[in-house]
Amino acid sequence: MAVAFYRVEIPMNTAEKLDRTAVWTPSKNVVACDVEGEMVLLDLQSGTYFGLNPVGAEIWSQLSQKKSVSEIQQHLLGKYRVTPERCEAELQNLIGQLSERGLLRSGNDDSTA
Repeated sequence: MAVAFYRVEIPMNTAEKLDRTAVWTPSKNVVACDVEGEMVLLDLQSGTYFGLNPVGAEIWSQLSQKKSVSEIQQHLLGKYRVTPERCEAELQNLIGQLSERGLLRSGNDDSTA
């Protein structure tokens, strides 16, 4: 079963790996709403909406619970039939894309973003 975590295609430097122990949290400028199992994100600064499919919505929920990249990956591997390599690549890609758009911030980032 192929799993895609997101619909929005945003260019990202995939050569840069995220720290697996890192904790990413939703930006304070984002409002999220579950719509029939999918997640709609509204960036309050830009007024832009983003859509996450059900797997992306689950990842957003895990991020909201302040879980590390590694914890989220283990959760996904226990729930979906996907290889660890594909899961890690897709998870890191989604986190990278959301971060580049300012929708996520590093757990070490104390700014209001």
